[in-house]
Amino acid sequence: MSGFVEMTTQKTIQLTKKISVKIMATGPNVNLDEELYAVNWFDLKRPRLYEFYNQLAYPHVKMVEGKVYFKGEVIEKIKGPDENDRQMLLIVNYPSANHFLKMVSNKMFILKSVFRIKAVDFFTFGFTKRMGGGPKSSNSPTPYEGDHSYLLHTYQTKSSPSKFLYEVEELIAQCGLKVHYMGFKAAIIGRSSNEQKLRTQPFLMDGLSLIETDNKDQFDQLLEHADFLKLTANNLSNNFYLIKRII
Repeated sequence: MSGFVEMTTQKTIQLTKKISVKIMATGPNVNLDEELYAVNWFDLKRPRLYEFYNQLAYPHVKMVEGKVYFKGEVIEKIKGPDENDRQMLLIVNYPSANHFLKMVSNKMFILKSVFRIKAVDFFTFGFTKRMGGGPKSSNSPTPYEGDHSYLLHTYQTKSSPSKFLYEVEELIAQCGLKVHYMGFKAAIIGRSSNEQKLRTQPFLMDGLSLIETDNKDQFDQLLEHADFLKLTANNLSNNFYLIKRII
């Protein structure tokens, strides 16, 4: 039929004879052959070791046409349940799930990932589908030297995560704020072996909004807006943080 696109909802790669990695779409309208944004949300145990790992890992990201979209650190928690809290946010853009799997199956990348495991704690990870506006991914990530403030909103919902973001985007604009990134959960990743069932990586959100402004007092206008309070009240959880942008 003309215009029909077959949806790819699962991707698997064999790391070793015993271990495989699988990416699984979380909704019927997610195509893993399309662009995805990986969200890393974690705590740091050894910051210097993590920076060393980043230097080792970035060439592998670039090799598969991945782009570091945003990196930031929580400087203040505003509100939300403590179990969803983490310290660092990293968003990386990949052309498809296959590109990501090609990277993680690289033998040198696997060896270098030992440094990440030792450097981070309470690591959570998932793939999101981008919505709304915001800047394009950069081929050459550089340290951020601007003075904009960033508000991160992560949420879990019992309704459509994409519909929620669509409605929130209008309120963000009404409050004079800009969307830097907005996306909903599109896929999760898991690992299995001959001896064990599939174990999926935790992902603590159904979606996220990263909002920017040159006047952080404007964040209060959004957080106190009656329509925003009504929308977020229907979610299962909402967490808000001020983020210091690094990249």
